[in-house]
Parts: sequence; C-alpha cells; structure tokens
Amino acid sequence: MKRFFKFFLKLLRNLLILVFFCEFLIYYIVIFQCNYKNIDTENITDGLKAVILADTHLLGPFKGHPVDKLRREWQMKRSFQTAIKIFKPEVVFILGDVFDEGNWVNDKGFQEYVDRFHTIFSVPESTRLYAIHGNHDVNFHYSMHPHLVNRFNIAFNTTSVSLIREVVNTVDGRKAINFVTLNSMAMEGDDCNLCYEAKETIKSIKRKLDQLKAKDRYSKPFVMQHFPTYRPSDENCIETDSINTGKFREKWEVLSKDASNFIEKMLQPRGYFSGHSHHYCLHENTAGIKEYTLTSFNWRNVNNPSFMLAIFTPDDYTISKCDMPKETTVFICYTVGIILSIILAIIDERIFNYFTKRNSSRKVNKD
Repeated sequence: MKRFFKFFLKLLRNLLILVFFCEFLIYYIVIFQCNYKNIDTENITDGLKAVILADTHLLGPFKGHPVDKLRREWQMKRSFQTAIKIFKPEVVFILGDVFDEGNWVNDKGFQEYVDRFHTIFSVPESTRLYAIHGNHDVNFHYSMHPHLVNRFNIAFNTTSVSLIREVVNTVDGRKAINFVTLNSMAMEGDDCNLCYEAKETIKSIKRKLDQLKAKDRYSKPFVMQHFPTYRPSDENCIETDSINTGKFREKWEVLSKDASNFIEKMLQPRGYFSGHSHHYCLHENTAGIKEYTLTSFNWRNVNNPSFMLAIFTPDDYTISKCDMPKETTVFICYTVGIILSIILAIIDERIFNYFTKRNSSRKVNKD
C-alpha cells in the first residue's frame, strides 16, 4: 500500500506538470513565435499597434454544454491574455459574433454574457477595445430588432456605423488613423430604419473625411465589419487556411454587391477586415483593395484558430497572422504526456526501490 501511494504521488506530479504545459505554457510557446512586422517608413516615429480577432462565439445557455463552455472560454482567455501581455497592443478589434446566442438571450442573459466577456477579454486601461455587431449578436437583417442592436451598442459603447480616429506621432506632428466600424446586417440596402440610419451615417462620415482631406489631415480609413465584402467564393484567395470552394450568397455569407460598392464609393478605404466565414482569406478586389477575413478565435469552430497583429500608420500598415495552439496538438500532447507520465512514474519508482535495496544491502554487509 505504501509503495502504491508513492507511485501515485509521482504519477500525480507528472500529470500536474503535463496540465501546466497544455493549459498554460503552450500558449506562450506558440504565440511568442508571432511578432509585429516592421514598417520601414522614415516619416513614422510611432505606429498604432493592434490585435484583431473575430467570431469568439461565447457559448450561451441553449446550445453550450457547461463542460464545453468552460473549456472554450479557458482556451480563449489564455490565448487572448497571453497575446495582450506579449504584444501590448494599443487597440483591439473584435469583428463580430462576440456571442454565440446574443440574439436569443433575454436582457438578464445578455448582461451575464457581457460580464463573462469582460472577464475573458479584459484589457489594460491603456488599451482601447472595439467590438462590432455580428449576426449572432443582433441577428440577421430579417429579424434584427432595434432593441437587440441598442443593448449591444450600450454594452460596447458603439453604434451601427462609427468613425474611430486613433492618433499617432509622426515627424510632421500628430496625425490620426481612421477606422470605420460597420454593422453588416444594417447594410441590407432597404428602407428599414436601421439601414437608413447606417447609410446616412456613412454619407456623413464621407463628408467629414472630405473636410479632413481639404485640410491635409486625411488618411484613408480601414473598414472593420463582420461580413466580408462581396466575392463569389474563397477560390481566389491569395492566402487561405480553408479548402472551401462553395459559392457565397449575398447578404448571408458576404455583403451584397450593391452594399460593397456603396461602401467603397463612399469611404474609399485602404483595406477591409472581416470575419463571419470562420476561415482565413486574404483577398484583393478589382480595385486592388485588400481584405483580410479572419479565422474564428474559438476552437469550437475550427481546429486552427488565429488572430492578427497589425501596425497602422497614416500612410502604411503591416499585418501578421498569428496561429494559436491547434486542438489536435493539445490532444496529442495530452495522449503522449499521460503515457510518458505513467512510464516515468514506474521507472522512477523502480530506480528508487533499486537504490533503497542497494543501500540496505550495504548496511547489512557493514554490520
């Protein structure tokens, strides 16, 4: 019984080391391999550092099993907090579908959702976090009620269309980098109140950007949204982590052609960032504008989640795609680790017994 107890303690020690590696250390090992790409521009003294992610899909009370919920939220928390500590971004963008059942829960459930979100995705006071509407947050257009949009706006201090101006230092003084965040479901193009307001706000932002251009304080904006702009499929992705070649439906998988053209005509963006598809795609439209569609940040949706690091300046930007630990990698580590833990505990116990018997024999011989 005593020997078994010693064996159990050694096995427990090995398993605790394994859990520490798989549930904590592995995030640092994998994420530390990513880094910001430098911008070689003489006019810039300080670029804006950003972390961008999409489709966190915090599980809700209807479809989320408690064990699955605990597991996924731990994975996201460890990845996000590790990234924040290593890269120290000034801004964080979450490109929609923050919640998996935000369009279903009542107000009490939504507030519980928000509280959990801030526990998982907490940021330092010096970091600004911007969350964007997704269809799982406020529903698709056909059932997007103003109340759902309003409570999301209040929770994240946003609107369906917002102009965000982040200031950086240049040799010519302080200049702003412009971001426009969009509620993709308000880009339907019909006469609903939310769609009308969104369209008019975009026109108002265009006028403001035109005024800045006249004052030589203009920087083309980046559009941050949940739905990608229109493209037929992912077949023409310059870079992708998906083999999906299915055709995309307008207003479901991507924005409509009309909405995409309207946004481009009004805002003339430098680039687009989006989510929704759960898979990574770097795409370039016919006007030569690049769009980065991000992988889901939740292991429940993909085996290989990722996020992006970016440095933005008034005239340039760089992007780094950062992989997180794969679910299969963690599973393999646990499988191999458990086997090795048992083997090492057995070897350790046998070595201990060998030297114990040897020392006892020497003692008997001396006597």
